[in-house]
Amino acid sequence: MRLSPFLLLVIPCLLSAQEIPSDPPVARCGQLHVEGTQLTSARGEPVTLRGMSLFDTSSYGEYANPAVLAWLRDDWKATIFRAAMYTEYNGKFVGEAAYQPLFSAVQAAIDTGMYVLVDWHILTDGNPLKHLTEAKDFFTRVATRFGRYPNVLYEICNEPNGKGVTWAEAIKPYALEVIPAIRTLAPDSVIIVGTPVWSSEPEVAAADPLPFPNVMYTLHFYAGTHDRSFLDKIDQARSAGAAVFVTEWGTTNAQVTGTLFVPRALAWAAGLAERRISWANWSLGTKLEPASALKPLANPAGSWRAGELTESGLLMRSLLRDETTAVVFADSFDSGNFKAGGWLRSGAMLEKDMVFSGTGSVRFEGVSSLTKVLLSEGYRTWSWSFQARGQDWKPGDRFLVEWSLDGKAWTPQSVVTTPSATWVKVAGSLPAELDRRPGVQVRFRSEFAQDSRYWIDDIEFQATRD
Repeated sequence: MRLSPFLLLVIPCLLSAQEIPSDPPVARCGQLHVEGTQLTSARGEPVTLRGMSLFDTSSYGEYANPAVLAWLRDDWKATIFRAAMYTEYNGKFVGEAAYQPLFSAVQAAIDTGMYVLVDWHILTDGNPLKHLTEAKDFFTRVATRFGRYPNVLYEICNEPNGKGVTWAEAIKPYALEVIPAIRTLAPDSVIIVGTPVWSSEPEVAAADPLPFPNVMYTLHFYAGTHDRSFLDKIDQARSAGAAVFVTEWGTTNAQVTGTLFVPRALAWAAGLAERRISWANWSLGTKLEPASALKPLANPAGSWRAGELTESGLLMRSLLRDETTAVVFADSFDSGNFKAGGWLRSGAMLEKDMVFSGTGSVRFEGVSSLTKVLLSEGYRTWSWSFQARGQDWKPGDRFLVEWSLDGKAWTPQSVVTTPSATWVKVAGSLPAELDRRPGVQVRFRSEFAQDSRYWIDDIEFQATRD
């Protein structure tokens, strides 16, 4: 639910991410359809799609291009891309100017052999009937352009919400109008319909289903707000014969504030995998909110280094790749923004002239520090590394890597006393006593004479999750 704006593809046996063939998803599975409660391939084999939802094609359309989608397909092992198009901003319908970025995103998916979910992203508009005429025109245009392609799935109302926006009075009547407009031009398409209360009630839709084949119903969840009891809603809908697609879920709370809820997100992912439920994660974009997968200034052509990904982005990449040991946090400081990495700093400065890679590093001088609270719960066997170089160190100067559980008592884990004048990799590990402990803090701290310098870049923390 947005209050503001493990299985991969299964064909037909259970393939791990590492075993997925190199040919694109659509080439492998063709025109999808719904059999009973299961999304299936053209050959009738069960399919579970997993991937990322763009934040908005108008705001972040630069990340909906063939290079990015190919990177998501090949490096992240994603099989679907959700092209979300907000329908209102500041109470006004976005208009036709918003259509072209959406069309470009769909074409990029087609060009790279990805499945793409065309998302009519109602949110503040609440009632889908408010823009019924515009929706019918929009989906007619989409189906006219792309209806012949098996890549395209249609999500006709993101999150119906508000007083009186019930299934019987608003959502179903809307769907009865919009679906025929699509099916006239794309008769074999899979269509996904939002459900009441910000798409949280698929069981309500399942009790009064739409009279069309190849229809699925949506459940949205955010790990910090919605517990696994929401899975009961999926089970109830499927028991009534309905197919469910989680077209949006996030690693944060529903307000998309605060921190990530990693153990709960992993539990959710496991529950969806067990049920072979397809999903798209919110969101691919660089907005400074914790659910965003990319840091500001992340490469718009993909090929992202770990430091360009947020903690949510790193988590989603490891989930999509079925990795248990992965980078949990990284920063190359190219965003030019300490906030993007969740740092608490004292004296440490961003540096653009002395870098190991990219466009940024951090300069330490005097007594300065950089502190990070790790999303450590559920992780073990921690290791860390960074690139570093020093200048003008004096006897007694030293640089420390320290850890703490309360932010008060700090334990040195590594101490550098002899710097390199050229870039070198510095690496180490955290003690086993920190395994699976929540709230582990790590601090990088200099104790220098006033004119000593030390630069660090490309920080990475790697760990294994249970």
